This record gives sequence, structure tokens and C-alpha cells, in this order.
Amino acid sequence: MPTKREFHMQKILCKAFTVAFLISGDMETAESVVADAIESLAAEDLTSDALLICASTLSIQRAARVADPSTENNGCERFFPLPPELQNVLDLPCLPRCCFVLRFLLGLSINTSACVLQLEPHQVIDYSCAAVSILGARSTQHVSHEHLVMLLGSNSKPTLA
Repeated sequence: MPTKREFHMQKILCKAFTVAFLISGDMETAESVVADAIESLAAEDLTSDALLICASTLSIQRAARVADPSTENNGCERFFPLPPELQNVLDLPCLPRCCFVLRFLLGLSINTSACVLQLEPHQVIDYSCAAVSILGARSTQHVSHEHLVMLLGSNSKPTLA
């Protein structure tokens, strides 16, 4: 049975891999990013947010180096099981995806996200809003009429544009 520290380490590593995978859209890149992040940090930093920030930064740097529209993730088969709520994140364009992951999944501040992404704070806000809008639009495409009635109440007659 794993100790409390080992369990915590497993959770941090899984989260670091998920973040790297969501940013890069590629399992091999995510694996190498997390391995490199582990190697570059002191042992005491491996159980903190430092690992998550390092993995995020490395993922962003590598994505910038190989930024080629032909390598964009276009819904290709994914081998890492993500919760259904995160499946559409991989289909976001690069900058909105990175901003979404940093701001909403990691909870970094606007200024920290801007520093990691080498953007202006207002750009982080704009890209984050774009990501939320895109994800919201995609999720409403999958909502049934019955589900909307349940959410809005039986007196409402929702219409989907």
C-alpha cells in the first residue's frame, strides 16, 4: 500500500502529465516533458506546484519550436484517457488551449500565465475567453432538448440557434 507521500507524488505526476498532454497534444512530448521537468527540479520541488509549472513551461517551449500547422491535433486517435470534459480541450487552437490550461486547470494568475507564455496579460485574457467560448459552443451542440428543459425548468422553451 502506497504511503501518503507516494500517493501525493502519484497525483502530482499524473496531473503534470495531463497538463503537458493537454498543452502539447502529444503523448510522447508529454512523457519527455515530465521526465525533463523531474530531472531539472530538486527533490523537494517534485511534490509541489513547481513540477506543474515546469512541465507547463517546457510543453509550451517545445510546442513553440515545432509550431507547424500540419502537426496540429485534428481529433486524431488519443491513447491517454481523458475525462470527457477535457476531450475538446485538445481540439482548441494552441494559444487558447495553453491559456485555458494555465488559467483554469492550473489556476495560475493572469500575470504568471502571461510570463510563462511570453504574452501580454490582456492577450491571456482574450485567449482564455476564446477558449471558454469555443468549449461552451461545443458542449451546447451535444445538449439534448430534454436536458435543456431539465436545466432551465419545464416552463422554458429553449431554442438552439
